[in-house]
Amino acid sequence: MLLVGNGRLITRDEAFPYAEDGAVALDGEVIKEVGALSELRAKYPNAEFVDARGGVIMPGLINVHTHIYSGLARGLAIGGFNPTNFLEVLDGQWWYIDRHLTLDGTRACAYATVLDCIRDGVTTIFDHHASFCEIPGSLFAIKDVCQELGIRANLCYEVSERDGAEKCGQAIRENADFARRCEEEGVIFIGPSADVIAKMGIKTEARKIMKEAGVPVVPGTEKPVTDIEDAKKVAAEVGYPIMLKALAGGGGKGMRLVHSEDEMEAAFRMSRSEAANSFGNDAIYIEKYIENPHHIEVQVLGDKYGNVIHLYERECSIQRRNQKVIEEAPSPFVKEAARQKMLAVAVEACKKIGYYSAGTLEFMMDKDQNFYFLEMNTRLQVEHPVTEACTGVDLVRDMILVAAGNRLPYKQEDVACRGHALECRIYAEDPENNFMPSPGVIKVREAPEGRNVRLDSAAYAGFEVSLHYDPMIAKLCTWGRTRESAISNMIRALREYKILGIKTTIPFHLRVLHNETFLKGNYDTTFIDTKFDKEDLKRRQNSDPTVAVIAAALKHYEEEKEAAARATTVPLVGESLWKHYGKLQMLANNF
Repeated sequence: MLLVGNGRLITRDEAFPYAEDGAVALDGEVIKEVGALSELRAKYPNAEFVDARGGVIMPGLINVHTHIYSGLARGLAIGGFNPTNFLEVLDGQWWYIDRHLTLDGTRACAYATVLDCIRDGVTTIFDHHASFCEIPGSLFAIKDVCQELGIRANLCYEVSERDGAEKCGQAIRENADFARRCEEEGVIFIGPSADVIAKMGIKTEARKIMKEAGVPVVPGTEKPVTDIEDAKKVAAEVGYPIMLKALAGGGGKGMRLVHSEDEMEAAFRMSRSEAANSFGNDAIYIEKYIENPHHIEVQVLGDKYGNVIHLYERECSIQRRNQKVIEEAPSPFVKEAARQKMLAVAVEACKKIGYYSAGTLEFMMDKDQNFYFLEMNTRLQVEHPVTEACTGVDLVRDMILVAAGNRLPYKQEDVACRGHALECRIYAEDPENNFMPSPGVIKVREAPEGRNVRLDSAAYAGFEVSLHYDPMIAKLCTWGRTRESAISNMIRALREYKILGIKTTIPFHLRVLHNETFLKGNYDTTFIDTKFDKEDLKRRQNSDPTVAVIAAALKHYEEEKEAAARATTVPLVGESLWKHYGKLQMLANNF
């Protein structure tokens, strides 16, 4: 028995939140009791006493966003490095670090990070690791350090094709090996099996598995094409237009769209040359290019007893830089016959590969409702709230239940898709400037409220949006009995959502929700480039008097606050500036 006392005790118990002279009684790793020091000393007279020396005794903190790979990057400055955009920051600084991080370096970074955590009262960390110089064993090295120093950790490895296909494959295997070790040591991993993670994480392997399971895949080659004549032959069989892709990499490098045989020779040479220069491998493969495709996802959920159900589909076609910005469920484009076929195919495929936990199968669908397997995400995705809103299923809860060995609590016929839901991903980006990141400090933040509105966000007034991380700061979701009512609810929520101090995509989202093509529900992945009037967005932003008035009010308020801080006389009596600002907000909401 251990007794930690002589300190200011903070608890999570609403009935006993604080004690000036408190103590904690521990039996091994279990907290037996908290209370006043005098009471616990009398109750546990033989307990070993640890003197807190007047400090704070409180539950351990949880750091949900660490980057161990940068644990030694302190006071970092690179001579002559002057990045002009986010990608340059990543490639020239953070990716440069992880490309040179050895296994010993990873271990040293882990020691530095964990020791800092212990010093600051953090007992649990979540880490998204990257060390592309030496990948195998990196998660295990971090695990060993955490075990040695006595801290809990939730670990995963970043999967990226930025350093070629070989490194991408190593990253996938590292995650799978780590999950497998958890299984071997009796640690419950919340997610699918390690084997499934490994197989579905490699696109060519996933494509092969899905094809064997009867899932339609995009026509193309399983192996690289050897020369131009071979490429022309395959392209003729597949049918133009086709896409040439580098086998060893990603990021758009080595990729060429070919509309006809006349373009093939030049495109093949350029694709092969770029692949060789970027990845040291000039191998090229061919895929059929789906024109004006829709990006459709099927949400699945399975248990460890062979039961798999679908939770219908999501439309995810509004994208910039191949990243989603608006999702909705169900898809307004997919017809019922195609929907039922796609859902059935997804469930059957998951049963054949022995999938359990939550997962997503992503498809491309052409204008004729033909669908093709794109990839499988063996995890929960950002857009899961729209599915939860329409089905009433708590996916996070059910993932935990499945991991604990429980059967699914419902059958397919128990799950219905009711109403319609939308999700807007709110980014700290400037939509007028090609969605460039907009870092800075949020000066004003007022969140929308009300029925059928869900907001997932950690942003607040005073929160600094960094240039170094993903710029998504919120997920805003609305539900309605019909698609029209869901859109109406979203428009209201977006108008109520006030974020000032940085640029956000809120004005962009509002204009999309008024766009004729979007309202008809027949948009595809080319929407932003072909159907969205970017100049209209600029005109409205520049001509909107509300923005200027609110900005002026804020400036006036800041000046008055600064003047009041310097003044020695009583403050001026009159209408509160915040009341005045509130009136302006009412004007903005009705605009």
